[in-house]
Amino acid sequence: MVCGHPYILDEIDKNLKGEELKTRILEIFTLMSPLSPSLTPTTPSTLTPISGGITNALYLLTLPTSKYLLRIFGGEGMINRDSETLTYSNLSTYLGGVSYHGRFGNGRIEGFLEDFKACDLESMRGKDVIESVVKLHGYVPEGGVGECELWEQLETWFGEAKDSKTKVNLKLINEIDLNKLQTRVQKLKRQIQSSSSAKIVFSHNDLLSANIMRSGSKIQLIDFEYGGANYAAFDLANHFNEYAGGTVDGVPDYGLLPGEGEKREWVDEYCRLTGGGRGCLI
Repeated sequence: MVCGHPYILDEIDKNLKGEELKTRILEIFTLMSPLSPSLTPTTPSTLTPISGGITNALYLLTLPTSKYLLRIFGGEGMINRDSETLTYSNLSTYLGGVSYHGRFGNGRIEGFLEDFKACDLESMRGKDVIESVVKLHGYVPEGGVGECELWEQLETWFGEAKDSKTKVNLKLINEIDLNKLQTRVQKLKRQIQSSSSAKIVFSHNDLLSANIMRSGSKIQLIDFEYGGANYAAFDLANHFNEYAGGTVDGVPDYGLLPGEGEKREWVDEYCRLTGGGRGCLI
């Protein structure tokens, strides 16, 4: 048991399809059911792939009395799944809406958000999203938020980018001066760290449209696998950058980025909701 929920080591072969995949998923549910009776599989059942997963493979398992989101992990080596699942479990309690039912070797079982749909590039700009971001930033993990993880992660990625040998990555590296970019990041780091008031919170770090679910006036943030201690200003700036899209086709439209006025309105509302007043982020 982890966080009061079942945790088994059995995995699901990512190459399985159709009925073989559904059979294996039902086997996972059966193995978990002694620890969590709500996961006892019943018939009839249907398994539906869910599009939009970037790092993970997502499936909707529909049983006669309940629906579950099954997440088969991807991005091996990029994410510590034990700590990420602990965070997800805690956030499911803190935020409400999302639910966590158990973990298997290479995935997780979550509740399904009925009647919610992922935002598109227009609806993700809504100011009603701000309240959900403010609430997330109010989450304090056991032991505190901790030190900012941004700079160490960027250094790791710079190293990996420089060591990359694939044809696609070599082409990109030839088009980007990584050393110059790294120097700019180091300068920015010095500037930010010289400001003792830079606000560090539990950040989502991946606030793209697909991770903002909407049902009428309700907003639910999902997919916290990249979440961690970071500057609140980073989370907002990254959200603005996601206005350009490009997640699906790899071609962002930077003409969709918000102007200074729109960004100022968003930041002012964030500061108002946090009670910090203008300039609460830096």
